Amino acid sequence: METTAEKIKKAIKDNFLYGIIFIICAVYLLRGLVTVEESGKTIWQIIADGVITLIYGFSITRLFDLQGLRKGEYDSRVIATYTLHAQEVTLCTPFLDKGEEWCDIMNNDAYAKVRTKMLSKVGIKYESNKDLFGMTDNLPDLSKFTRKQLRVIHKAQRLKLSLLSISELTSEGGKDDDPLYLGESKTEYERKTITRGLLSKIIVAIISGYFSLEFVKTFDWGAFIFVIIQVALFVGFGAAQYMKSLLFIVDTYRNRVINKINYLQIFRCAYGNQVIEKIEVKENSSEQ
Repeated sequence: METTAEKIKKAIKDNFLYGIIFIICAVYLLRGLVTVEESGKTIWQIIADGVITLIYGFSITRLFDLQGLRKGEYDSRVIATYTLHAQEVTLCTPFLDKGEEWCDIMNNDAYAKVRTKMLSKVGIKYESNKDLFGMTDNLPDLSKFTRKQLRVIHKAQRLKLSLLSISELTSEGGKDDDPLYLGESKTEYERKTITRGLLSKIIVAIISGYFSLEFVKTFDWGAFIFVIIQVALFVGFGAAQYMKSLLFIVDTYRNRVINKINYLQIFRCAYGNQVIEKIEVKENSSEQ
């Protein structure tokens, strides 16, 4: 039976976004008490205030971002997927030496499928024209193709797909028409989100060295309310980033791991039976 503390915690968790929405709406009501006018600041004061506001906004959003990632990592579905992947890696361990051989086969099949689809749109059969891709000893005869067909052929020749590797499938390591793309990794996601704030940090360091702060001589309720509205906006942006990061881990990144599991299961079905048969033959011969 749930305790009172657990019920309160669950209620806060279930209504987190509704609470954020309520706070933002309540703060926006303060907008009716003030009007937007020019501040009278110099251009350098505007730049300094803007950069400081930018950094505070980035910090709040980043903290929500990290909390969303952390929350996603502890989701029961994500933990179960991690566990299943670890079990699948263990099952594949006895024949991982065959992994690169199998990955080469899968990579070649992927290129064949995509190129077949591309060439079929302009009436070219892939199986009859493998010489276009250096898969035979014959030199290709390009004179029999039209300009439109040649453009597609050149595009197919320059095709770059994600290459499957056994090290990628068994450890931590993205395109709709790329059949072997597993999805975005956590490292790629972190790099993408962090680098966006690097420039603002450099700018605020320069601004902080040039300007200093002084207490306001006359308290202004309008300015204070305006700051409250800004904070509410930062919290709103942060809440949106929290949900985005949470869904990234629970959906996008988890699907990446599921893709790894699926490929490992295909690999195990392809080579696992052969290894088991060899082990049984070896055991029978040793008994005799």
